[in-house]
Amino acid sequence: MRECTKCHQMKEESEYYNPSPSHRKIYRECKKCMTERTSRSFRKLRYGMTFEEYEQMLEKQMNCCAICKATVEENGRLLSVDHDHSNGKVRQILCDRCNRMLGQVQDNPAILAAAADYLIKHGK
Repeated sequence: MRECTKCHQMKEESEYYNPSPSHRKIYRECKKCMTERTSRSFRKLRYGMTFEEYEQMLEKQMNCCAICKATVEENGRLLSVDHDHSNGKVRQILCDRCNRMLGQVQDNPAILAAAADYLIKHGK
């Protein structure tokens, strides 16, 4: 057991990243804190969005995906910032599945409508 330098909680060794099998060094921040820190940096660099802005947007969405309504707990990880690829504008926060779904159909509403019609036609 050791204390995380960020959250100051005592955690098992498995809760820390090991940089490589040949090194004995283990990071001092736990996996959860390190993931949160890198997510904050990524959002700021990629979308110009602070973690506080992300949290406010998520709160306005009732802490769930804007499409399927999955929560952070149901998703098992932080929800993704969705953006328009043509202009980079942030739209809303989505779970990974919904965010990837939009990417797979290239943000084309006609494809999504055709897929919905297909599912309805075949009894879903």
